[in-house]
Amino acid sequence: GIDKLISAFDPIADHLLNLSSLSLGARKPPFELPLVVGAVSSRIATKKEDTIPAIASLLGVDTAILLTEPDDKSRMKRLYMELKNIPADILFYHAHQRFQEPPFRWAPTTIDGIGSPMTFLGHATCTPTGLKVERKLVLIRIPRMLIEGKKMCIFVEEVHTKSLYRVSHMELRKGERITFNALLSPPRLDPKDNPLEPLCQDMMGGISVAGVNVPTTTRHTSGTGRIASGPEEPVLCEYQTRLGFTNMTALRSSIMYKLDQSPYPNVVVVKGEASSVRVVVT
Repeated sequence: GIDKLISAFDPIADHLLNLSSLSLGARKPPFELPLVVGAVSSRIATKKEDTIPAIASLLGVDTAILLTEPDDKSRMKRLYMELKNIPADILFYHAHQRFQEPPFRWAPTTIDGIGSPMTFLGHATCTPTGLKVERKLVLIRIPRMLIEGKKMCIFVEEVHTKSLYRVSHMELRKGERITFNALLSPPRLDPKDNPLEPLCQDMMGGISVAGVNVPTTTRHTSGTGRIASGPEEPVLCEYQTRLGFTNMTALRSSIMYKLDQSPYPNVVVVKGEASSVRVVVT
């Protein structure tokens, strides 16, 4: 039962109960995913095979459903499907590894060992077609890029705001080749801010973004980023990799001058068009 499974995670359960008692008043499982991620990241279960069922117990998911799955990868995918609310920030978490097949390319293969959650982007729902994010995100379309290894340096100049951003490779493994034609970013938090500006709009601010592929049939009219089939249809984004994204606008003139004077073979400057959209990430 649940008590037996949680006993495999006794140190974590105790830690979570202590945290929740301090911040939310005394309570028992289910806990929310961000709280579990923070506790699990530095701990493991007594038995490795108990890790996913024990995490499920803490999250209030029926472990019997997961145990019908043949292996840990299948159980982890089922766990995501069973959760009612997943932090949308999971798209920008650090993860040792993510699933390679859609609609779970966005999803870490394990909860332990991923970065601390930000939890300010609201909820998302795991559906058979991908992760449906409730809040609008910033989607910056760029020419299709191919990156290999960590040698290439990409600058993106946004056509509306004239901001300049540097893209760095955060989870790209040696010899890995990744292609993407858009960047998915958290938006600025203040509703009064320009919805086309990503969170790192402050001078020299850096954040994590997702490199994604979006359909070429997506309309670009007025920069809305909406799919032609309907005004509220979300944009389908195929997750490729997590990237670093740094605002370099304060140094824009200097950077562009140096590149004009002496082009570097591994440095690319591309135009990007930002839009505020709802997304489903596969």
